[in-house]
Amino acid sequence: MQLAASSVSKTFGRSRGGHAGARKAVDGVSLSVGPGDFTAVVGESGSGKSTLARMLLGLIAPDEGEVTFDGVSLSAMSRAQLLRFRRSVQCVLQDPSAALNPRKPVFEVLAEVIRLHGIARGRGVREKVFEALELVDLLPAEQFADRYPHQLSGGQRQRVLIARAVILNPRIIIADEAVSALDVSVKAGILKLLSRLQDEMGLGYLFITHDLPVVRKVTKDVFVMRAGRVVEHASKDELFAGPSTEYARELLAAAPVPDPLLARAWIRGARAVR
Repeated sequence: MQLAASSVSKTFGRSRGGHAGARKAVDGVSLSVGPGDFTAVVGESGSGKSTLARMLLGLIAPDEGEVTFDGVSLSAMSRAQLLRFRRSVQCVLQDPSAALNPRKPVFEVLAEVIRLHGIARGRGVREKVFEALELVDLLPAEQFADRYPHQLSGGQRQRVLIARAVILNPRIIIADEAVSALDVSVKAGILKLLSRLQDEMGLGYLFITHDLPVVRKVTKDVFVMRAGRVVEHASKDELFAGPSTEYARELLAAAPVPDPLLARAWIRGARAVR
């Protein structure tokens, strides 16, 4: 069961009379992710990472190429197939404050998903909500269920977003800058949670980020994007041992390293493989 993009491209700003002002946000990108994978897409802001994520989620259609799930193109799916796809591929976004309805308590945020997909009814809804909150370590679940988003910390709100994603028992989660806005200690807790959920549920992750220390810590496979294109694809170990492109070397050299001596050695190592 794989989610795959095959030579997908997306252009924005195209005028009616031609290509004036057009900008290719994604240009011929191919990648795939399945259960058990922990794949990262890295690059600077404006490199096309989030546009690629929206195409993989079926929120926008590619101008060229296709996105498939379990071998079926999203553009050719029936209503029943699309519903299965929506349950199987979920997302966790960067800003939980914007992704959660401030007028609804956590219980209703999660219960809405359950009712929409017809997973449970009556008391079963309550049980499912509490199970999801316990799964992401928001305990006691009864207390967190009654709170509103503004009554939660940033890390707790992000855990609610993760609970909303896993409550459907998905196979793949696309995380778009899911930890970039969090403090270091909170970020570590969220990464540990994501790794545990992968072990327990067999999840596959497509992790979109510009945070190279996070990539080095948790991911296995890395795609480096620049100006809408994949300029390098390597395993995590291969990328950090010696990137093959100048752009990837620049990204590594720009990544913050707490130890100044280690930072200088890292930069010298990146320059040495030019």
